[in-house]
Amino acid sequence: FTLRYKKIYLSSGPFNTAKIILNSFEEYKMIKLYETRHFYCLIKKNDTYKDQYFKFNYNNVEFYCQLYNFNKIFNIFFKKKFKNFNLFNGYYIGQCYLNVKNSGYIKVKKDKNNKFLIKGFNDNFIKSKIKSTFKKFNNKNSNIKFYFPILNTPGASNHIGSSFPMSKKSTKWNTRLNGQLSKYKDIHLSDSSVLNQIDIQPITLFTIFNILRMNN
Repeated sequence: FTLRYKKIYLSSGPFNTAKIILNSFEEYKMIKLYETRHFYCLIKKNDTYKDQYFKFNYNNVEFYCQLYNFNKIFNIFFKKKFKNFNLFNGYYIGQCYLNVKNSGYIKVKKDKNNKFLIKGFNDNFIKSKIKSTFKKFNNKNSNIKFYFPILNTPGASNHIGSSFPMSKKSTKWNTRLNGQLSKYKDIHLSDSSVLNQIDIQPITLFTIFNILRMNN
């Protein structure tokens, strides 16, 4: 069947939105879905950390970090991994995640039989990037020390999107600030596909707000 509307807002979730676009427009052969891989690490306590949330950029690799006192998060995430609590009293727990530009991505495309193929990214590449960045960063900065990054497995509370990040200028791979898809003036994307950066916190309410903003 066919539906006709003046404006179409796609908010199907990044995977379904990618499938709809691949099915609808021949110019799109493959779409990348970027995944925010988050990880935990130990951060040695000192006066540098007055804010509980910060970001840093080193060697063009950007991280975001949320700090927790160890006694608040130990029982939730680390009790099974570390049984000796007293060893870590002098540390914060950092819940960190990569900027999507530095993170991995999932490819969605169609094969010759018109079936969708989903190909994951190289997880070892992400692990080595985090570890090498921490090592170089620790050697250069005496005030900030990161230890023992533990990377979550793909799909474990990770958020996906940024296939068509919003921009002032629309291109094939960028939507306008109202989610308008390239040359298709009547089609707007309004889920995490258009976010420039994806947080590790729930993004449902932000997505709803973005839809209301676009409609207004």
